[in-house]
Amino acid sequence: MSRHRARQKALEILFSREFHGKDDIQYQEDEILNMNEFDQIIQSLAKGWDVSQMNRADKNVMRMALCELLYPKDADMADAVILNEAIELAKEFSGHKSSRFVNGILGTYVRQRK
Repeated sequence: MSRHRARQKALEILFSREFHGKDDIQYQEDEILNMNEFDQIIQSLAKGWDVSQMNRADKNVMRMALCELLYPKDADMADAVILNEAIELAKEFSGHKSSRFVNGILGTYVRQRK
């Protein structure tokens, strides 16, 4: 499975969990989801926005990217690759304005942690 397709599948899991409170696929919670941790990071960077009011697609794209940034499975993957993929997924699932918002939040996170 391509990396892009795997990320799309992960987004499907996140959406399913958010809308239905469950997943269609079994997963290791500590490996895929740590919603509170990711939401706290997003909230700290999203000045003037409340995570609960954010577009679900944007929020889930950022959660997934933060998971990859915080708990990398592939040590060789550059932060820029993760950010670019998140931006593309935001465009695909939400729109151009959303991709700029996602880029701003995630870009700020990456710059602050270095």
